[in-house]
Amino acid sequence: MNASVLKVKLAMAIIGISSIHLLKTFIEAGALGGLPICATVDGAAAMELARVAGSMSKACSTVTATGVMWQTIIHTIFILSAIGIAYTDKLMGQVVKPVKAGH
Repeated sequence: MNASVLKVKLAMAIIGISSIHLLKTFIEAGALGGLPICATVDGAAAMELARVAGSMSKACSTVTATGVMWQTIIHTIFILSAIGIAYTDKLMGQVVKPVKAGH
């Protein structure tokens, strides 16, 4: 196993982790319109009301539309980088056979 193979495997592992995180974000993004953002005053008030009421459901969202967009862009860049690394590895692996004189 050489460094090129390890680079491709590392890139694939990063893409796998990013995919799982992005999937989690997409699932949470379903509540974007209905819940306040947790880091705002409205979100803190909603969490306090839910705590007082003993509610086990989510009272606020940690996901914003801008955050989903940037996570998607970063994930796409990871994928394009992995494709570039794999393509470069493929090009570097192709050995040109020298032509013998007289053939």
